[in-house]
Amino acid sequence: AKKDALIVVGAPVLNKITDFCYSNLIKAKNQNILHRSDHKKIINAIYKYFRIEKISYFPFFIPADFSLFFVLSAIKK
Repeated sequence: AKKDALIVVGAPVLNKITDFCYSNLIKAKNQNILHRSDHKKIINAIYKYFRIEKISYFPFFIPADFSLFFVLSAIKK
């Protein structure tokens, strides 16, 4: 990506709630889905190459580690 390029990234947060949803609800439809999105590792990897402008968790009223998804915007360093 070019310097000053903006990216937007979103992914599920890995926790007991999302593990339950993926293993019981989604897997029932498609047995090939694996859920191993560790939001902290994803955010740290992005941080190495981009300046994170904003991170939002959904739902917003739940602590980050218990939320369902995150979305961030970042700019290339």
